[in-house]
Amino acid sequence: MRDVKSGYERSSGELRYMLEQTLSADELDLTQALLEGFTQKEAAALYGITQQAVGARLRKIREKLKPLVLCA
Repeated sequence: MRDVKSGYERSSGELRYMLEQTLSADELDLTQALLEGFTQKEAAALYGITQQAVGARLRKIREKLKPLVLCA
């Protein structure tokens, strides 16, 4: 990810650290599953939660990540 203002590019290690400091373990697991290509329905089945719970967690994840995106 590139910080447009400074031209600084974050390494994947830095991004992972920022995510680990911001998201809960469950939120990280869900994010990883979705990044690996699981659908929301598949992720719900994988973690034994409803699709509505997946949607709620995604909204929470987006809210938590907004400050990181705005600062980047």
